[in-house]
Amino acid sequence: MTQVDSGPRPGRPWLAALGAVVAAVLILSQTVVIVREGEVVVPTTFGRVAGASWTSPGPRLRWPWPIQEIHRFDARAQTFESGMEQTLTRDGRPVVISLFAVWRVADPIRFLERVGGLASARRNLNGLLAHGRNTVLGRHDFEELLNTDPARLKLAAIESEIANATAREAMERYGI
Repeated sequence: MTQVDSGPRPGRPWLAALGAVVAAVLILSQTVVIVREGEVVVPTTFGRVAGASWTSPGPRLRWPWPIQEIHRFDARAQTFESGMEQTLTRDGRPVVISLFAVWRVADPIRFLERVGGLASARRNLNGLLAHGRNTVLGRHDFEELLNTDPARLKLAAIESEIANATAREAMERYGI
């Protein structure tokens, strides 16, 4: 004699509820993005930037992957220190110098399109700082860097020149 299944068993409604909860969590995890404090998020739809970046903290709705992809960047101040490198002054004297910079992502969309991530940003910033250092120091004599006469010392002005040239170019090129 065979038994006929008469439908769902009366003692297992929790199993259906558990399945519904798991399905809801999976759907929410693919369609809701939480933007954290100190973070900027750039959504891309099919690889193209989809509107403005999200800078204020809180939840945002999005299309699930592979339609929309989320790129997160730390929007807080970052530090960078170049290694000790040698360059020449205008009068041909070698100087060994290290530079220090504090930077942040100012234009997230440009940053994503031209840099992509923090590691690439550090490499690009190193090149920018090296170029700015060599250009500015090449316009100044050694005695303007190191001198016992404070009136002839122009170290603060040289630092400002390097910072201004590098900051302007970093913003235009990389959104930093």
